[in-house]
Amino acid sequence: MRKIIFSICFFLFNLIYSQLTYTVCDSDDDGIYNFSISDREKIVKLYQFDYQEEAEIYITVNRGGILKVKNLESTTPSIEFVCAATVTEPTFFEIAVNSKKEMFVTNAARIIYKVDSVSCEKTAMSTVADHDIQALSFDRLDNLYKSDGTSLVSRASANDFDNFIPWHDFGSGFPSGDFVMVDDKMYISWAYNRFGGLNDLFEVTVDDNFNYISHVNLGAIRDDTWGLASEYGKLYGVTYAELYEINPKNLSTKTILTNPRIFPNAAWWGAAGK
Repeated sequence: MRKIIFSICFFLFNLIYSQLTYTVCDSDDDGIYNFSISDREKIVKLYQFDYQEEAEIYITVNRGGILKVKNLESTTPSIEFVCAATVTEPTFFEIAVNSKKEMFVTNAARIIYKVDSVSCEKTAMSTVADHDIQALSFDRLDNLYKSDGTSLVSRASANDFDNFIPWHDFGSGFPSGDFVMVDDKMYISWAYNRFGGLNDLFEVTVDDNFNYISHVNLGAIRDDTWGLASEYGKLYGVTYAELYEINPKNLSTKTILTNPRIFPNAAWWGAAGK
């Protein structure tokens, strides 16, 4: 069996699965540990225990409410409608889910609502925008990020959505697809035209408190990517017509599900991982 230097392997394991601990012993003090089949099985059980829920993504639908894509990693993902559109609330724009799995949306009135995913009852949290909110996401500390359709991204602290302060101004263009974390990087779908078209993927380096440090433009992703979501370490994009997976390392993409309904009233917009 291939030998792995114990100190490096142990560090990487705890870095990736910070809530889990698996201890091994270097019995002969040579700095090397041979991982056995038994070790592998125990690690897999730990992983499955921590991530036993199915990967799912919420999507807002133009005049169609909110849906959830289930069985995301299977060959046959399915769609479940969570909250249908109503006469009084015909349109949800953006959607975000925090670490407590609480769901938040924005609407044409430029209000952020908390939505009960069972009853669909809405609670207004704040009116925070002079323009339609084009992107909305939480980081891992439950800080809430938004863009009002300019190059400036603002952030509010968890549970204080009345006080958004500037986070970073990217200079030109505007976020069209959220501010989602995959591993230690934040990803944003960036647009240049309000009427759709080209989208680039920005990779943002942040510090431990998710303050902006720097960013790079990785290049073009699929046109009209108006939503981004992360789920179990994978990055997904949403266009009007499809949900697709993005590999940030090489920008390769894979269609997960196509929109089965009719345009334009059923176009897909915002996205959030559960």
